[in-house]
Formats: sequence, structure tokens, C-alpha cells
Amino acid sequence: MIWRCWLIFSCSLLLSSTVFADYTIDYGDGTSETISAALWTGGSYPAIGTHSYTNNGLYLVTISGETDCDGDSLADATPLTSNILVNVGGVTQSLDYGDGTAPLTSALSPCATPLTPSHSYATPGSYLTTYRALDDDGNLITETIQIEVAGADHFSISHDGSGINCQAEPVTLAAHDASHQVVTGYTGTLNLTTSTGNGDWSLVTGVGGNFTNSGNGQSSYVFDGSENGLVVLGLKDTVAESVDINLTDSSAVEAATEDPALAFAATGFNFLADGVVNGFVAQTAGKASNVALGAQNIELQAITTSDSTGACEAALVGATAVDLAFECIDPLACNGDLLKINSVSVIGNNASASIVYSGVMLDFGNSADSTAATILNYADVGKIRLHARYQLPDSDGNPSGIFMAGSSGDLIFKPATFELTLYGNPAAADSSGGLFKKAGETFNVQIVVRGADGAVTPNYGQEISVETVGLLQTLIAPAGGVNLALSGSFNGFGTDCFSSAAPGYACGQFGWDEVGILELTPEIGDQDYLGAGNVTGSSSGHVGRFYAAKLSVTPNSPMLSDACTSGANNHTYVGQDFSFLIDPKLTIRALGVGGDILSNYDDQFWKLSAALSGRSYSNASAVSIAPSLTTAGATSLSGQGDFNGSADINIVADRIAFGKPVTAIGPFEGKVNLVLAATDLTDSDGAFYDADNDGNPDPYTLNDIGSTTQRYGRLVLQNTYGPELLGLSLPLSTEYYAGANYIINADDDCTSYDVVDFVLSNYQGNLTDGATTLAGMGVLVGGLGSNLTFSAPGAGKDGSVDYLFDLDAAGLSWLKESGANPTGKATFGIFKGNERLIYMRESYQ
Repeated sequence: MIWRCWLIFSCSLLLSSTVFADYTIDYGDGTSETISAALWTGGSYPAIGTHSYTNNGLYLVTISGETDCDGDSLADATPLTSNILVNVGGVTQSLDYGDGTAPLTSALSPCATPLTPSHSYATPGSYLTTYRALDDDGNLITETIQIEVAGADHFSISHDGSGINCQAEPVTLAAHDASHQVVTGYTGTLNLTTSTGNGDWSLVTGVGGNFTNSGNGQSSYVFDGSENGLVVLGLKDTVAESVDINLTDSSAVEAATEDPALAFAATGFNFLADGVVNGFVAQTAGKASNVALGAQNIELQAITTSDSTGACEAALVGATAVDLAFECIDPLACNGDLLKINSVSVIGNNASASIVYSGVMLDFGNSADSTAATILNYADVGKIRLHARYQLPDSDGNPSGIFMAGSSGDLIFKPATFELTLYGNPAAADSSGGLFKKAGETFNVQIVVRGADGAVTPNYGQEISVETVGLLQTLIAPAGGVNLALSGSFNGFGTDCFSSAAPGYACGQFGWDEVGILELTPEIGDQDYLGAGNVTGSSSGHVGRFYAAKLSVTPNSPMLSDACTSGANNHTYVGQDFSFLIDPKLTIRALGVGGDILSNYDDQFWKLSAALSGRSYSNASAVSIAPSLTTAGATSLSGQGDFNGSADINIVADRIAFGKPVTAIGPFEGKVNLVLAATDLTDSDGAFYDADNDGNPDPYTLNDIGSTTQRYGRLVLQNTYGPELLGLSLPLSTEYYAGANYIINADDDCTSYDVVDFVLSNYQGNLTDGATTLAGMGVLVGGLGSNLTFSAPGAGKDGSVDYLFDLDAAGLSWLKESGANPTGKATFGIFKGNERLIYMRESYQ
């Protein structure tokens, strides 16, 4: 049976538009197809691919199209994709959620979309969800997924500890995991009761339809996940009593350590922030609470429950001395009496200690008002709680020994700023600036935490879950470089970088294993001070310059080239300079103190000269003759702009020659070592190559660069003679020492000669200067040359002339023998011999 399944791409074009597209179709069975330039015109949807499946089953067909939906005749930047589930062979599918509910079952149409179920689990836990697909051939596909539904380990109950009978006391209920962190995805039903069976509950935050008040201290709330793990309810108890709140979701209950008793009384104090009981926002240390940022109108409310109506009434009027105190909740200990209320210092109390109060005069206005302004200024950081009490007078106006009291919820005071100090930092402006530390070398960062008044806040870093400080880093230079994270950390707060006790100070040891310039900005270590958010300090400005500790060298594999490569066998005469077939290339990497490669040692931060002016070549051959650099070529730097931690120094056109000894030697394989002086591998910042890690710069040698065939050679001139009426040919040749004797260098098709390098002298007989001239030039073939010719001097001009080939002038000094130029004699006329000569033999060389 043939089925047509449609996948539609949506382009925001008019129906009359034309869309060109290239498609790739993955049929889901390991095969795919590409269709080029399929055409959509005026809303037409062409069939663009056909496929036959071998086996029954479910196949996810995916099509991706390189479309032109904007009609600019260019492929769009983002391809369109679509997919469809193709059912071959009557597939049915089911999904078992693993919680006992009925599986989701459906029969798939031939062209279907993948199953996208939705399911809510009644209780938290771990569920094994199983998907099954069965075709009509009995083939079964099974996939399982473990589903984790967030649940609570326990619950926390928090409030300020005291309530007044005439109003509801806010109570915060939070789902916690085992580490007392809020389970933000918690779902479930909480059932609440009070230990006395008294009280009515109301909804402060949360979803109205999820809340039920049953009276007699009972209520329930259904968490649907939108609450982020916590909800605030109000409890109103008209009985003066102490109440314990209990709750459960059938699997978890409140933690004993997070379930304080709530004491209700007819009269008491509330702390209001902008008119809301305990509606505090985080304040800043060293700043008055009514000053921005975070300005709030904080008041102490004194109310009592009306005997007749049960409504709240003002308990105090006019100027009244009230006992006030604060308790350090986190950290647990106070650093003195650092809180002022209305500019009066208030006694600080460590957590859970007996409260000691300070008297503060407050103005509660008239009976229509119940509040007195209380401006707070706390010169430290942390979480504190305020306490207030007032001794009620008896009927005669005398102290009764009975107190109305109240406490606040938690107030958080966070730092105003962090002050950062780096000792010895030159604050380099750019790559030419002063040096600070080698890459990876440790440096100290000192942090002091201050309030808005500039005073140090000694409690920072003493919290129950200790707050730390982190460093935001910005790469200033090189632009486009690698901003590798700093290593290291801060020590605990309480000691500065001089090992002196200093509350509010911390010293950190850090390293940056890169080259460049940074900027550091301190912030709260976890970006959240006691749940009150982040605080950043002033930036350091430029930190650095960080520079390389040492250098590494990695060579290529260079190869030498013989001077003569046009004969049958390549070779070089001893003393003749030769070059490279593959020029030397040295890959240089800068390293940190730990040996890590520094990516930013590049561009303007590349500090090693490429000149290599101290380079030389040494002998690596079996013979004991030294090579020398006869011509220093050029050096260049490449690859130093991509921030990959390496660049190449290229040596081009160096020429080298082995020194020619006086005594002839047989042919040998010429190999050399490239030697770089220590100064060649020391950069302008002082980083150097240190092969033995002894802290001293080392030279570098690239050994056994091969090779050339070296032949000890000479150039030979023959004597020539003939009649004065004819020109004379001057033969010459090159020979090399084969180990026992000299032989013609039949491989020499390279040596050139020119008459300009010949010197004529010592004219004899009737042959005078200028009577004959030497002409010609050429290149040896097979080691022989014959293109030099003396002109005929003419009748009666018999005699001889000596000739010398000035090899130095010809640039062929390596063909001298024993340091001498070759010579010969040309003789014109018939030579009858010397009558006094008994025996004569012509000399030859």
C-alpha cells in the first residue's frame, strides 16, 4: 500500500511567491536522500521524495531544507526542519507511567506525530516509565525512562515567634531537601494543625483555589509547583497561648530544628516595613534604612486587642521609652553593639542568648496611630532579629512586672562593596607595560568588606554557611585572546595578606596561566548573600602585565640540498656552499611556570625576536671538518596572530660550507647541526629556553640535518700547443679525490667558466702581449669544458704564454688545490726541442 505523508514548511510569503529549496530527507531507517532545487509556487506543495521500507515499524522521518523564505535568492541562514512519525505495518503504542495509573494506548495512523504525553504524579518519588510500540508482525520496541518527581525531605516553619490575638501572624512554610535547601519544584498537599486546636488560617501568598481553612487550627494547601517550594499563610489565634504548628504531606513532616513555638498574647509589638509586618527587603551595612537604595519606612507597632470588639488598638501613645535589642542570627555571634535605632546604639545579643535591652525613646503619636518611626543603621553584615519590650503599668501606674513584647522577622544586611588590593601591580596599559607576574605564578589579592559608611564589616565570612568572595575577570588584552579562569582561592576571612588578624579582611593566592592584562572585580562568592542577592565591589583596574615563564622549541625536519643537482648524481665540493631543500622552521611556544602552553603569547604579546642572529652550524658528519654559515639568509615569524599558543620562526636561504682542508679526503656524507645561542631563545621579557630546567638559559641544537654528498675537488687546466697560424683550444676539467687518486667528476654539469677570470702572462719567443687573445665561456659537461680558444697570432709570431684561472674571481675557490689557482701554458709554432736536453717530459697536473 502506498501512503503519502506531508511535511509542510511555513514561509511568510504570499501564495504567488516562488521558493527555491534544497532538501535532505532522513527516512529513519539508515537511508537518506537529497533533492536539489525543489520548487514551491503559488501555494503548491510538490511531492519531493519517495521511499519503500523493508521492515514494518515506526520510523522518524526528518526533513531539513535549505530555503529562501525571505525571497532574496540566497539560502537562509537557518535551515527549516520538520519531522513526522511514519507507521509501517499497523503499529500500536502504549506508555506506562509507572505509578499504577492506566497506560496511555493508541493506534497510530500511517502518518502521525510522535507521542507527546502529559502526566501529573500524585506523590514524589522515582518512577520507571515504559514506552512500547508493537507492529502487526509482532516486532516490539521498548524504551524506559526513569522519572524523578521532586519531593520534600522535611518542611521548615518560620515566623517571628510572637503573635497578637487581634491579627493573623504570617507563617512561612517551605519544602526542604536533606541539606535544608528549598525544593523549588515541590508538589504535594500539606495538612496543617495547631497543638492547641485553636486558630484560623488564611492565605497570604500562593494560589487561592489550592487553600482550605477548616477552623480549629486546621487547614490544607496543595502545592502545584508554581510556588517555588514555599508559601506564606496567616494564623490568627484569639487565645493567649503558645502554639506548636504541625504539618505533613503524608510522607514528610516539619523538622524539629525548624519549628519554633509561636506565642500569642493580647498585647504586643510588630515591626512593619512599608506597612507590612516583617516586610523587610535587604538593607546595606552602614546605611540608614530610610535612604536609597533599598529605602524602607520601618516602624515599631504597639497594639493591643480590644476587650469589647477583639480588634487591634493602639497600645502606646506619645513619647515612650521602649526596650530594644537585636539578636545576631547568622553569624551566631555579634561583633559589638553595631546597630543604631534612631541614632541610639542598641545592645547586640548572640543567637539564643538571654536578651539584654537598651532603652530608646520612641514617639507613638496619638491613639489613632499605633506606630513609631524606627530608622535602622547597622554597621555590620549578616542576618539579625529585632526585639522590643515594654513593661506594662499596673492600675496605679506602677511597673507591673508584666511585659508586652514582640520580635521581628529576619533582617539581612549585606555589604556595600568589596575593596581589592594587589600589591606590586604595575597596572600595565598595554603589551609594552611593566611586568607583574609570570604566567601561573602566584600573586596575592587582598579583600576588605566595607559598609556604605566605609567601615569594615567584621562579620563577613563568619556565617553559618560561610560566605566567600569571588573574582569576576575581564580580559583587557590581548583583544581576542583567551580569558583562562584564574586558579586559586581566598583564605578564610579574618586575616589579611600580612598574616595579621583583621576581621573583614581576606587574602587569596591566585595564578593566571596566561599572558596579558586582566581586570578583576570582587563579588559574593555564590552571588547571593544570605539569599539577598549579589554585591560587587570596585574593579581592580588593569592587572598585569602577565608574561611567559619559559619557551619551548619544536623543529621541523629540514633537509640539505647539494650545490650541483643537474648531473647524474647530486654533489657538493668540499668548501662549496650549499643550501636547504627544506628550510629549517622552529615552532616556538611560550609556557607558564607549570609548563602549560600560553595561548595569548601572540600578536603584540609575542616578545621573542625572530632574528636568530646568534645561529651557527656545527659538524654532524663522520669527518672532522667544520661547516660555517657562509651566507646568512632571512628569518621571519609566522602564525603569531591566531592565539593558539605557538608561532614559527622560518629560516630562509642560509648557505653553509664545509671548510676545505689542505690534505685531500675521500667523499663523505655531509650533515650539520643548527645551533642557536641562548640569546636567540630569550625574549625581551626574560623568558628563555631551559632544556634542563635549572633556571638558566640554554642554547638549542637541531641535530643531524642531512645531507649532502661532499667531494674534495680541483679544477685542472691542460697545456696546449700548435702552429701560430691556427687557434688553440684550451681544455679544462674538474676532478675529485676518490680515496686513492683523483678522477674526472663526470657528474659535474654545474661548474661555469668565463675568459674574464683568466690571467695571461710571461710571453716568450716572438709572441708578444696582445698577439693572441683568449675567448669563450661555458659550463662543464660531465666534468669537461672546451669552449675556451686562443686566437692565432700569425706568421712569425711563435712562442708561448702562461695562463692562470683565477678561481677566487670566478667564485670557484673550492676548486683550488692546496690553495693555488690552476695554470697552464700555450705554445705557438713547431718546437724542435732543446739541443742540450737529453730527456724531456711535459708536466701535467
